[in-house]
Amino acid sequence: MTGEVPPARLDDLVDDLRSPERSTVVGIGPLTNIARVLTEWDGASGRIDRIVVMGGALAFGTMVDTNFAVDPRAARVVVRFGIPITIVPLDTTRTTCLTRDRWRAIVRRAAMKGPTAIATASAFDAWVSPWLSYSEATRPVDGMWVHDLVALVALAHPELVDSSQHRVDVRDDGKLVECPDGVPVDIVEAVDNEAMISLWERTVFDVGVAAPPS
Repeated sequence: MTGEVPPARLDDLVDDLRSPERSTVVGIGPLTNIARVLTEWDGASGRIDRIVVMGGALAFGTMVDTNFAVDPRAARVVVRFGIPITIVPLDTTRTTCLTRDRWRAIVRRAAMKGPTAIATASAFDAWVSPWLSYSEATRPVDGMWVHDLVALVALAHPELVDSSQHRVDVRDDGKLVECPDGVPVDIVEAVDNEAMISLWERTVFDVGVAAPPS
């Protein structure tokens, strides 16, 4: 859920949250839509167990990550709202890496798995390869960071990440900062990159190279 969307899309999200089971919401873009749900729908706090956010940067000086910079007010609303929250900051996602060689190996293995895996790999390659080229030319990394994947892994496979509680707030410019009177949140501080990439490969392409984590 990223940026402003037509009201119908927001209504769709609210409809999902009205299901009998309580939900976990994952935000991997600007938090505009999630903030709108929290502030405009009275039932939000009773239907959402936790919010997992990929965004914010505690380190890197004055750098503000894109997701919080696009809508700082929304980021502050979500962080301060009172629902338990897990934040996956740029500090952690920048330790991840999908190299070009690793991606080529995934595509090669997919080619031996049959039509479905081939089609899936081809669809992914249409954006992974260009992004690898862009990332290698503009980022200090041999390959590409896989920011969003960390948020999903933190939710589905918490054994692959290390987290601890911090008190934080969001400044007017979107900068995530620690402060003694801030909101207590869980910050993902580390992720097992190799296990995460292998899990993604197995899950999406069914061509994994290692056993699932126990």
